[in-house]
Amino acid sequence: MAYSYVDHVVVVASSATVIHEIIDSDQGRGARLVDSSDFKATMTLLPSDRVGMGYLAGKSLVAGVKQQMAKPSTLGLPALKTVDDLNALQGIGGALSATGNGIAFDLAVKLDASKLSPATRQAFTATGHPDTVLRWVPKTSDGFLAIANVDKSIKSLLDQYGTDPSLKAGTDAVGLTGPTGILPHLTGELGLEIELGNNTIPSGAILLGTNDTAAMNAFLGKVVGMASALGVGSSQGGILSPGFDPHSIDTLQTSTYRGTTITTWHTPSLPGFAPSYAALDRMGVLASSPAEVRAVIDAHLSGSTITTDPTYQAASAASLPRPAGIMYVNLARVVSVIQKLPTSSAVDTKAVAYLAPLQALMLTASSETGAALERFFVAIK
Repeated sequence: MAYSYVDHVVVVASSATVIHEIIDSDQGRGARLVDSSDFKATMTLLPSDRVGMGYLAGKSLVAGVKQQMAKPSTLGLPALKTVDDLNALQGIGGALSATGNGIAFDLAVKLDASKLSPATRQAFTATGHPDTVLRWVPKTSDGFLAIANVDKSIKSLLDQYGTDPSLKAGTDAVGLTGPTGILPHLTGELGLEIELGNNTIPSGAILLGTNDTAAMNAFLGKVVGMASALGVGSSQGGILSPGFDPHSIDTLQTSTYRGTTITTWHTPSLPGFAPSYAALDRMGVLASSPAEVRAVIDAHLSGSTITTDPTYQAASAASLPRPAGIMYVNLARVVSVIQKLPTSSAVDTKAVAYLAPLQALMLTASSETGAALERFFVAIK
């Protein structure tokens, strides 16, 4: 361990040799990282007004980081298709910045597009946007996840692992692939919205974009039918015993709401839930209850969606424009619900006080030619 005072900066290093290198760089006798083309190309992707920043040169990445980069992002960003794609890595940069209503952390991965495989290059340039999902999420939702390109991600995984007979049999059985599979009819948009409400059990819905309403309705019916046949639980909330016939007590009912047929599975094996589904206007909806399906339909038809909520609007304005994936949580509403729960007395009052200034959080992700970007924004009251 060594330390020094260099040009108005205290330097603590692992050895005196490292400090010598820092002095040489400071005095112009050694190359500086900030002058490298990879550093400039990476950091240009990030906000210039920064509270703090970090950078990792591509050639210096450890094996563990490389493995993480080869995995698909949770927000639907493309993954590197081959090991050779790792040679395209120029740098990873991060920046912390502050705005008038919150704090943002940006992460940028810069790649040399000329060194990418054709499949990876196409994945980075063909990224869609989950705008359609936002037009279905109710304004009262406390959080949601919306991503694009789900169909391409599934096809990519099937291309990689589809030779496994058991996997093919499984995807055919669930109705994803096969002669009547839903995969060719997916448009790529996927959403998950959740509303805590005033109940101990939250409500929510899964949204799937489609170009064939009839095919989507059949697919959702098969999913619900398989869940019923498998027996997800017993009337006491436990595991079903062998030979138990869930259809002896389960019922499927249909209702019509604003011209749309809603199918509901009533089962004592899921107390507090009544799984329901519907398909309309190029969207499939699988929800926790018929009321939630109706709320999603109302949001879509009336325009009272999450995009009209002031808290969401503020977080969205400070996030990446036109992202490929969005994760949003209304923290203020979540904290308020927690305080109203019967078990709220057990919640640490100090923890609630720490969370009180937080309004919302939003994670957005996007990609462009040779670059992937993510921004984590926390809105503060």
